[in-house]
Amino acid sequence: MLPIPFHKEPQKVTDKINDVLKSTEKVEPKVEFDWSKLISTSFVSTANGNNIPLSSRGDGFRRITMMSYFEYLAETQRTNDTQQIIFGFEEPETFLHPSAQDSLFDKLKLLTENGFQVITSTHSATIVGNTKRNNIIHISKPANVYTVNQTEIDYKELAKDLGIKPDNTFNSLFSTSRLLFLVEGIDDVNAMHQKAKLYKQNGLIPHTFDDLSINIIPIGGCGGVKHWVNLDLFTKLEKPFFIFLDSDKENATAVSPNEINLVEYGLTNGTDFAISRKRLLENYIHPTALQRLVPGSVITYTDFDHAKNFCKNYPDSRIRALLGGSKVAEHHYCHLTFNELRMTWFDGTTDEFIKLYNTIVSKLN
Repeated sequence: MLPIPFHKEPQKVTDKINDVLKSTEKVEPKVEFDWSKLISTSFVSTANGNNIPLSSRGDGFRRITMMSYFEYLAETQRTNDTQQIIFGFEEPETFLHPSAQDSLFDKLKLLTENGFQVITSTHSATIVGNTKRNNIIHISKPANVYTVNQTEIDYKELAKDLGIKPDNTFNSLFSTSRLLFLVEGIDDVNAMHQKAKLYKQNGLIPHTFDDLSINIIPIGGCGGVKHWVNLDLFTKLEKPFFIFLDSDKENATAVSPNEINLVEYGLTNGTDFAISRKRLLENYIHPTALQRLVPGSVITYTDFDHAKNFCKNYPDSRIRALLGGSKVAEHHYCHLTFNELRMTWFDGTTDEFIKLYNTIVSKLN
């Protein structure tokens, strides 16, 4: 059983658990003191109020709790910047639904972003598919002989071993799509559809992507193995495609790592892909819009701040929950008004979305 210090800071760990759970599964900590038991810890479901002991929850939930605890330790127990801490996980995805594995990967990635080293053994296509190629070691056993490959990995063979392949949902799209518009995640898909809808309503574009039979598909980050497997497929199909990814730039003069990777793959900026001018999708939510959507919030960030973290680490827990934490785009992007969208996409001279839209539409011919 995990030695989780719920008696000290239960809400902080619970917030991290809720970052992974669906909104209908949110929980609250309940710590009770009894002289016979000392301290007992349980979670109360916010959906039905039932008191559910940690020991009675499923293995998947307990693994989420474990990861949330490690994330808590990563943020609170590091004593200095030179301290070296390595986290090792064996098959952390076991018993987790594929959607929860996406959230698990985000937590693993956050540990690395906070300066820790993470070593994971896994058979999860989700985790491997989202991992950067140069961070993968392929251990296989052809002819009953263990083989460890780190420098000359056959990624197609690795993908085949793990069952990584383009989503079956793509098959039905090929016959109806005039163009495949590839973005990072489902939040980007929803954002692009919402922008096209509002821009059409306000007379700035003549058609939405749906009107033009342009299917927007979440393909994952640029460095993910799954991304490259899917991209190999798209280049073999007689369908035009266009990629739009976050820049992930920390400042205006930095070079986008996503752009570097796509160019190295042989793609051309402006023809095959575009990179966002700002850092993340969340940076296209103007702070004043969040202040409207979440009354009482006081938040501001620049184009290259990590906007998602500003919301995730908001000091007031009530406001943080209303902002959506790390899921701020999922909670609020599609509630932005046309004028609020223009505040971040139009710089007074050029509208970045119209430029992107025109580039995509030009490929239809």
